[in-house]
Amino acid sequence: MKVAPFSPAQKGFTLLELLLAMTLGALIMAGIGRFLAQAFALSAGQEGTASALADLSQVSAKLASQLRCAQLYEGREDLFFLAAGSGEDAALLFTCKRGRELKLVGWAVAGGELYYLETNPGAWLPQSGQLPEPRLLLELGARKIAASITGLTFEFSGAERYSWDSRQLGLPGQVRLVFTTAVSPQGRELVVTLPQGRKSE
Repeated sequence: MKVAPFSPAQKGFTLLELLLAMTLGALIMAGIGRFLAQAFALSAGQEGTASALADLSQVSAKLASQLRCAQLYEGREDLFFLAAGSGEDAALLFTCKRGRELKLVGWAVAGGELYYLETNPGAWLPQSGQLPEPRLLLELGARKIAASITGLTFEFSGAERYSWDSRQLGLPGQVRLVFTTAVSPQGRELVVTLPQGRKSE
């Protein structure tokens, strides 16, 4: 039996070929890793945007509904509509009629987080000239709501007025709200007309 002569072509891979293959493989894996990281980051960003939009929709609908039901009765000191501040340090506290019940509701932004309060009228009575602060709502038991909302600004009755005291002004005719979120710093605007409020000036 004849043995075939040794040929260099029948050898395995050379060290240089192995190193080249490993380098190309590492580059391909790095490219795939970068692509996957970008895909995951994009997915997380889209989820954050979707969550912020859902929060905005839920909160704006709830607050608009409550504002439209805002109530004042002459001689009732426990019924009022008070607001002060804007942006990341804002508070809105007012009474509204929910079915047959009167409720004291409050919205506040403190430390870049939105808080909500719902309790019975009389839980807090304002002193003369006193306007609400976020700290007050927290003391009354306001709870954190809609983590993606970081700011709230309001203007009243078409004027650049950022505070309101129903003891001097009655109910506003219109409230312009601007919500800001981490993914939408420019904000989302909502204008609500209060049926029981006075006409815009």
